[in-house]
Amino acid sequence: MMSLPTACASTAAMTNTHPRIKSDPKVIFGKPTIRRARITFEHILRCFAAGETVDDIVANYPH
Repeated sequence: MMSLPTACASTAAMTNTHPRIKSDPKVIFGKPTIRRARITFEHILRCFAAGETVDDIVANYPH
């Protein structure tokens, strides 16, 4: 049976697990951001939820 992560999982264990996502307490309150872009990962997810495509997001945030 596959185990699922619990809500009690350590935040420290989940930070900086992807080379393009960075979490720094000095940048945007420590929220995970797209490296070198200062766009939060949360914002990207909200864009997808609103129906935007990858091409839309790249066009709106070219950096």
